[in-house]
Amino acid sequence: MGYRNISTIEGNADSNIGSFDIMIGGTFFPRKPSFVFLGMPVRLKASLLGGMGISNETTIYSACVSLAMVFSSGNDPSGMTVGLAYWPSVSAGSVRLPGSVCASVGFLFAPSAQ
Repeated sequence: MGYRNISTIEGNADSNIGSFDIMIGGTFFPRKPSFVFLGMPVRLKASLLGGMGISNETTIYSACVSLAMVFSSGNDPSGMTVGLAYWPSVSAGSVRLPGSVCASVGFLFAPSAQ
């Protein structure tokens, strides 16, 4: 679930609207580390989401792709997450939302690999 505040819309630069999205999808997250960086296990995480949202009283359908690296210790997959998410441009009726990119930092809690 997410909210985006769109301040520029192609063809109508004076508008400022919000978009509320509900999305569902899947995530690839390996149990074993993808590689080791400076002695710290790193797992690569990829997600693909799709869903619908409401923007300026118009229903829109959108998708999101995210890629991240999870820095953890040993066999424990929990750790610090650094990633990027991309939403492609969407058109619905008179509303055209440009594509957007978001950088994220967080912490992933996951069950132990043992």
